[in-house]
Parts: sequence; structure tokens; C-alpha cells
Amino acid sequence: MTDKSTLKYEPLKEIAGDEIPFPSSAQDLVGNPVFVRTVTFYYIGRLRTISPDGFYVLTEASWIPSTNRWANVMYKGCDELREVEPYPDNVPALINKDTVVEILPWNFPLPREQK
Repeated sequence: MTDKSTLKYEPLKEIAGDEIPFPSSAQDLVGNPVFVRTVTFYYIGRLRTISPDGFYVLTEASWIPSTNRWANVMYKGCDELREVEPYPDNVPALINKDTVVEILPWNFPLPREQK
């Protein structure tokens, strides 16, 4: 992430300390692993670029058909994913920005094995 903005929020201090770095826009996440939640699907991959025609371009991508509890996935990573369907290494996933509900930093190894 290029922007090192900080959020100060009292209940999170116990978990993450005084300052929590977060991106101020999706552009700050380019080059980094991300978790993308669309209106119907989840994806995990490396955000390579945001195309001029409105797509997030993910490489090393996987479609995530099913997860365990949301908080468990965010705290524990790949072990909490029930199903993983990786894209082939040379196939990027293009996700229409209009379908995205949220895009989050993914602070774990990218899931590349089918599960």
C-alpha cells in the first residue's frame, strides 16, 4: 500500500494497536494481494491494475465459492476457506468494478491449490 493513512478506533486498539494502516482507495492496493467481494462471488488474487474500462485485473487469482465464518477468514486466512478454485497461472481474472462490494488487503499467502 502506498498510502499510510491511519484509523484510530478505540475497540480495535486491543487487536491492532494504536494505529491501523489502511488504503484510502483501491489504487493503493495495486501490486498487493487482495480479497474481493462482489455482489455474488469472492475472489482472492494479486491486484495488477485497474483497467481504464472499469475492471480490477487479478493475477494468481482464485474464485472462492465458499468460506467459513467471515471473521475467521479475515483473521486466519486460507485455512478457513472451504472451497478454492484457482485460475490457471497464465489467466488473469477481470472483475467488473460495478459488481464489487468491497476490496480488502489479503495478508496471507495466495490460495493456489484447489480445495
